[in-house]
Amino acid sequence: MFSPPEGAREDATKYADDTPFGQLVKKETGIAAEATGDSVHCELMRAKELVDYEPLSDVGNHRWMPPRGKIVRDLLSDYVLGLVLDYGGMPVETPVMYDLDNPAINEHAGKFGERQYRFKSGNRNMMLRFAACFGMFSIMHDMHISPNTLPMKMYELSTYSFRHEQKGECIGLKRLRAFTMPDMHSLCLDMDQTLSCFEEQMMIGWQTGRDLETPPLAGIFRCTEAFYEEHEEWVKGLVKTSGVPMLIEVLSDRVHYWVAKVDLAAIDGQGRPIENPTVQIDVESSERFDIKYFTDEGEVHPPNYSLFPNRVH
Repeated sequence: MFSPPEGAREDATKYADDTPFGQLVKKETGIAAEATGDSVHCELMRAKELVDYEPLSDVGNHRWMPPRGKIVRDLLSDYVLGLVLDYGGMPVETPVMYDLDNPAINEHAGKFGERQYRFKSGNRNMMLRFAACFGMFSIMHDMHISPNTLPMKMYELSTYSFRHEQKGECIGLKRLRAFTMPDMHSLCLDMDQTLSCFEEQMMIGWQTGRDLETPPLAGIFRCTEAFYEEHEEWVKGLVKTSGVPMLIEVLSDRVHYWVAKVDLAAIDGQGRPIENPTVQIDVESSERFDIKYFTDEGEVHPPNYSLFPNRVH
């Protein structure tokens, strides 16, 4: 792990205490056993008549109660939209279902594994989206993009996204099968621009914790070994800019569509991390969906990278 102000490398177990960051360290390093049972918020959300389970629906589908619950949820959505607009993001709205017979859709869906809702619509094999990326990538594919317009930031509040989580894993507002997720994808000119935008959007993530007055968020940065070797000083700079220690995980090979990501987590009453804002450098999707910008020399597939400003389940 790295600690501020200069990004000095330290043994992560040194920080394995009962602070929010210490709880994250214990979870990620396997020092502490995973807590079991319902989170405290499961009782509170019902007692305060904010959110309740919907008995006539599938597991992990909730109803937001009048008057307070729906108002609170809408205010959170408005808050995130304000962050996005101030940052230059463009709101869009896209469908919740996609055709798995499309090669790009099928390949992208395959990256998520088996936790998907899939069904037949006539002769077509369809899926319910698990994030808003499918529709935004489709829009980007159809655009004629000039490098002068980059970075281009596209945003959707995906109402709803669907993930077929295991029944026993559905816990209150922490993990659901149908949820609302703010989702922003930024198309960048090159890796230098990507690194700059990544840092800007990570700081937006830290800001959400302060604005919403959560317990201090805790961060973990993950990247491939090749990325780390090339950008080690930049990674240290992220820690310095954040002003707090961050756990660093270096992967020997790239097994995901991203080469680097940062996860900022809130810690619940049982010491369990709840993922909130996350930023990822996606190096596959622009090519998979044939997203490109045009220069005098021809077309370029740039890095496409993702920001989930804040989860509003």
